Amino acid sequence: MVWRCSHVPMRVALEWIVLIAAFALSVAAIEAALPWMTNALGGFGPTVFTAQDPGPAVVALAAAVAVLIIVSLGAASILGPLRAMGAVGAGLAWGALELDAMRDVLAQGSPGPAAIAGILWSVLVLGVSWLLLAPRKGSVGPWRGPGLDIAPNEDGLHPDALSSHEAVRAAAIGAVAGLLAAWLVTRSDLRLQTAVATVVGGIACGFAGRLSAPHVHPVLLPPALILGGTLGAWMCWFQVPADLPGAIAAGAMPSLLLPLPIDWAAGALCGVPMGFAMAHGFLHHDDDSTEAPAA
Repeated sequence: MVWRCSHVPMRVALEWIVLIAAFALSVAAIEAALPWMTNALGGFGPTVFTAQDPGPAVVALAAAVAVLIIVSLGAASILGPLRAMGAVGAGLAWGALELDAMRDVLAQGSPGPAAIAGILWSVLVLGVSWLLLAPRKGSVGPWRGPGLDIAPNEDGLHPDALSSHEAVRAAAIGAVAGLLAAWLVTRSDLRLQTAVATVVGGIACGFAGRLSAPHVHPVLLPPALILGGTLGAWMCWFQVPADLPGAIAAGAMPSLLLPLPIDWAAGALCGVPMGFAMAHGFLHHDDDSTEAPAA
């Protein structure tokens, strides 16, 4: 018994080390890509399409995303997929704070670059989400690490995480809840505020998505939030006042226009796992033996 207990603090220490390392490596990867995103004003970003030389900026950011994927998969074997995704998302959010605010994109008079970037982030995060959160046969979780414990439905099955009605319903409800939460928090394009707003949106998305479909793996929830934020910003563009510089100076821009595409990506990766885990305590199943705490 003493031998077993002595390993509990070691396991906790290992998890903390991996958690901090995943966060630090994610921050370093994003910050390494920032110099390639220098724009005409001397700042960074806020998207690769506003960089002075978009080609190298795309390559640099793609390399950073590749590092994030590798880090998340490696950390998932120790932390579990939810915490690994959250750590990488937090690192992405922190590293992206040095990017310029959204007003630089809006001042150009077109939401096109931000919309394209948002769609690309949706696709990238869908891939990360599938690698980390999709069920795997013959293994406990991704790369045989600790996985998600999600109760099956009354037929003893998990609906398909990508194409089932339950997965689509969870994605739609989660995206709407996340957009509403982010809209309530966002009041300016200050970088820290928009980052926090999208993380809050991610928490709401994960929470509402799990409650609406508790038997589905949350593969669609993170990309749904990013895509919803992108579409929401596009729709808000048509509500922009005619005097665009004056509206920007007066802070009269629609709230959903203010977060950057990378903010939505970071908020989805960081916030959705937290909201998904928090919703576990609100679930009840008749057969308690079929449900275990979420990873």
